[in-house]
Amino acid sequence: MRLNRLDLARYGKFTDKRLDFGEAKPGTPDFHLVYGPNEAGKSTLFSAYLDLLFGIETQSAYGFLHPYPTMRVGGDITVGADRSEVARLKRRQGSLIGPDERVLSDALFTPVLGSMDRQAYQMMFSLDDDSIERGGEAILKSEGELGALLFSASSGLSGIGSGLDQLKAEADLFFRPQARKHELGAMKAEIEALREERKALNVAARDYGALTRQLETSTAAYDKALEARAATQAAIDEMERRLSAMPLLKRLRDLRVQLGAFDLADTPPKEWTPLVSQLMVEEAELSARAGRLDGDLERRRAALDGTPSDPEALAAGAEIAALAGSALEARYRTAQMDLAGRIAERDRIDAEIAEKRSLLGLSRDIDPVTLVLPPDKVARLSTLVAERSGLDERLVAARREAEEAVHAHEAARGKLAGVAEGEPSPDADEERIALLAMVRAAKQGALSARLRDAEREKAIAEAGLAAALGRLAPWQGNSEALLRLDAPGRDAIDALRQAIRRHADAAARTTEQVRTVTLELAGQRAVLERMRRSEAVVSDEEASALRRARDAAWNEHRQRLDPETADRFEAAMQRDDTAGLQRMAQADRLSEMRLTERSIAENEARLTALQMQFERIGNDATALASRIEAIAMSLGTGEADMIEAGAARPRRHAAVSLGAAASSGRALAEPADGVVEVGPLLDLDEWLSELDAIEGWVDDRAAALEAADVLSERRAGLAVLTKEARELAGRLSHALKKPERIDVSAAAVDELLVQAEDHATALGERLAQRRNALEALALAQERRSEREAARQAAEAAVAAWQAAWDEACHDTWLSSTETAVDVSRASALLPLIHAVSRLVESRRELDRRIEGMRRDQADYARMAERLAERIGGAPEEDPLAFVSALSDRVRLAKEAQAQRERQGMELARLEEEAAELDSRLVVHARRSRDICEALGCETLAQASFALQRYRERDDLRERADEAAQDLCRRMLAATADEAEAALAATDESEVTSELAQLRARHEDQDREVREMHAARIKAADALAAIGADGSVAALEERRRTLILDLAERAKRYLATRAGIAAAEAALRLYRERHRSAMMRHASDAFRTISGGEYSGLSTVVEKDQEILVATAAAGGSKLARELSKGTRFQLYLALRVAGYHEVAANREILPFIADDIMETFDDNRSLNAFRLMAEMSRVGQVIYLTHHQHLCDIARQACPQVVIHKL
Repeated sequence: MRLNRLDLARYGKFTDKRLDFGEAKPGTPDFHLVYGPNEAGKSTLFSAYLDLLFGIETQSAYGFLHPYPTMRVGGDITVGADRSEVARLKRRQGSLIGPDERVLSDALFTPVLGSMDRQAYQMMFSLDDDSIERGGEAILKSEGELGALLFSASSGLSGIGSGLDQLKAEADLFFRPQARKHELGAMKAEIEALREERKALNVAARDYGALTRQLETSTAAYDKALEARAATQAAIDEMERRLSAMPLLKRLRDLRVQLGAFDLADTPPKEWTPLVSQLMVEEAELSARAGRLDGDLERRRAALDGTPSDPEALAAGAEIAALAGSALEARYRTAQMDLAGRIAERDRIDAEIAEKRSLLGLSRDIDPVTLVLPPDKVARLSTLVAERSGLDERLVAARREAEEAVHAHEAARGKLAGVAEGEPSPDADEERIALLAMVRAAKQGALSARLRDAEREKAIAEAGLAAALGRLAPWQGNSEALLRLDAPGRDAIDALRQAIRRHADAAARTTEQVRTVTLELAGQRAVLERMRRSEAVVSDEEASALRRARDAAWNEHRQRLDPETADRFEAAMQRDDTAGLQRMAQADRLSEMRLTERSIAENEARLTALQMQFERIGNDATALASRIEAIAMSLGTGEADMIEAGAARPRRHAAVSLGAAASSGRALAEPADGVVEVGPLLDLDEWLSELDAIEGWVDDRAAALEAADVLSERRAGLAVLTKEARELAGRLSHALKKPERIDVSAAAVDELLVQAEDHATALGERLAQRRNALEALALAQERRSEREAARQAAEAAVAAWQAAWDEACHDTWLSSTETAVDVSRASALLPLIHAVSRLVESRRELDRRIEGMRRDQADYARMAERLAERIGGAPEEDPLAFVSALSDRVRLAKEAQAQRERQGMELARLEEEAAELDSRLVVHARRSRDICEALGCETLAQASFALQRYRERDDLRERADEAAQDLCRRMLAATADEAEAALAATDESEVTSELAQLRARHEDQDREVREMHAARIKAADALAAIGADGSVAALEERRRTLILDLAERAKRYLATRAGIAAAEAALRLYRERHRSAMMRHASDAFRTISGGEYSGLSTVVEKDQEILVATAAAGGSKLARELSKGTRFQLYLALRVAGYHEVAANREILPFIADDIMETFDDNRSLNAFRLMAEMSRVGQVIYLTHHQHLCDIARQACPQVVIHKL
């Protein structure tokens, strides 16, 4: 996968920002470095790329400029051979869209992402300062497998670990040996509870009938008590209603008496009450307002008459205002303050001009104006003076450099003569290139490292095979003999294990059945014996014997017909009749005894069948034991331990007692009376242990065979590498003109490579020295020519300057002095000439200002005199003070005029208000008179009192009506007269006495109802507890269903545990198979980043866990957690680099992107890290974000083809 372009349309602080990574060029590293200062948006770009792949996060931190619904990030992405333009929106669903705004499936990235999610990608190949540390710590956690995260992700197995954890959690939920609570225990407890509940519900039929009759009786008594209590409650309600109505009747009669005391006409309108109050308030307000208006009018007229006026000042006000505060007045004031100073300044300038003229050596008679040069002349002379110093320096430097160039040319010629001695052959460069090519090819192939690894792996494989064969003791032999050995497969062992478990389950079920039947049989016999002892019962045999005796006596009496036989027949007949009557009376008891005897017979038959079943189980156990012994013998170990242990294993004989053993719950006992003999049973634990031992031996055999295969593979690989090393050693020896080596070890190859490198380096140095000497001679010759030309050009420039200076001084007073000839003096006097020109110009400006100030003073004084002639007065000596006094007079006149106008307006307003008040007083008097005449009063106060009386009468009428309605509702009557008639004959004391009696009776009845209700509920609960509706059968069905469910779930639990063990074993084998390549890549990367300070990585076992160890080149080692932070970060990066190459070797790779992860790296290790990234960019795209300028230079040094983008 490759990111060709990233578009930040509306994301973070960016709007329509595009970052183009260009097209990938075959054979060129796809390495990009994005540089930008702090706050330039590198982290925003980093997050935008992840959001494009996985979706914008729900709580995004980059929605501060663009609202969530408008956020958009897009790009041009190549996946496989397909190139797509995509964009990502801030949505819950359908967030990935195409260029035509159609929704695309997130499966677009599935071929390259696989099962990798955002977090896994950030931990692996999308790194910042936080994720490189957290991901590295996760990789280094000792959880039994080194680099489990990398291995799983690279093989597409990232979900297996979580899946196995989930399966383990499900299995532990069903059963965990050390746990106190689990589903297995809960199900067993529920089964036992159902059994106890079934026993409690199983009662006799006669008890059910008695409980039914008891429920009917209690229900009838309860209903009768309810009816009696309801009747008493109705009588109580009636008495309480009459008593509560008596106060209402008294209240109604009192209100009627109060109404009779009022003798008033019809009620006036309700609006009169607030109207009278309003008129009284208005009367007071109008009176007070009339008095206040009279006083205000008198005061306003007096104030208007006392305000003065000044018509002359008002007439000249415009002219005075035009002069006061005008620009002329301001200039007058300025002239008063600055005129003397300006005159003094002019005198000072005249003195400076005289001084400068003296310094120039000129006569006092010369007019200073003639000393002023034209501006173009002054500029030209200044430019020439500035140029002359540079020309002088240039001439001196050119002469010095020309002399140095001559000396350098002679030295280069001498050096070339010295290098010519010992010149290499013409083919030396080709020989050096060929030799370096061989060395580079050998190092790129890592032949010595691979040879060393192959030798070490061969030794490890030999040790592993020896250890594996040792675990097969007491069996002895080699791998070929072990391969020929016929060993049972896992299926056969699993079949035997399942057969043993089935045998144990069958034996346990049969034992439980025997125990249950024995207990039931003992109980039935005890019941039968108790029934026989409780009452003399005529059995069938006794009844038959009595009937036979009666028949014999009858036959004898018929034959003899004498009194003696008649007495005997009568006695026999009476005994027979008595027995018949007794049997009829005991019919139910006889039926129960027959049923019990039948159950006893059935259980005895079941015990016999169970004995036969135990015999079959014993036979099956013997057969299983024989099969296991045969398997042990087929292993051909040469030792009899396993066989003897299997043959001499003790047998168990179980016996089920029908007596004491049944009552004690024991299923095994010695044979005795009433005991069912049971055949031999297998010892489940011992035989399963035996099978486990056989299975372990078979697994060890498979491991030994696998170790033998690994050893063969390692030997073959070592042979191939040895051949390759021998060929390389031959070519190097021939190139170095040395005899070929017989040994081709890794050390020998390294030694030859070092010698070849030294030889090539020496040739290169000699060639470089000659080439450098020739280049130095040519450069010295060229510089000598250049410096001579520069000297001649500097001399010509000085001559041209002198001509220009003479031309500039022509036609000026300078040409008549020595200044034009003496260039150094002219440059010193030129500032004085500039100063004289500035002073002359300043004097001219001062003359103009002094003249203007004097003219402004004269104009202002003239205008002040004209105003004095018009309105009177004299300006005296200070025109400013005179004009200021006139301004104050105009201001006071205007203020007095404005005050008179305001007083006149206020007087008019008060007069209008007085007229309005008079009209309101007329209207008020008319309305008051109308109300007082209607009520027969003279004043509004009397009218208010009359209206209050009317309101009191109306309030009593409303209260009387409410009392009548309350009385009707309480007595349930239509009118108040009916209620009064019903209460007329009521005696309150008699009703109270009767109510007390009724309440006492109601309490007794209520207590009786509660007792009847409790009895009824108790009978109903007792009857419901029996479960006559098949509850016992339902409970038994639930119990059996739970037992079946328990068995099924137990099988699933065992299968799950076995599957987990198999999956973990397979995963371990897979990781072990990939460990060597992974560790080698990580070691090489860490050695490169550290600059050789660490030679590689290895692992050690600590507390059954693998721990990563860094091996120092100087000796010794450190645990990864003991490294410094910077070195630990470099280790984390090395692990990512190794993982990147591992993934790239198996499937399409994602871009590697990192955001300033080298904060703790020094420059050398940063250079090494960039070199590794350059190698990574040859198999996939690499993007590095930084705000450090020096990292750009380091990246160019590591990879000249790196593309640098600036934000």
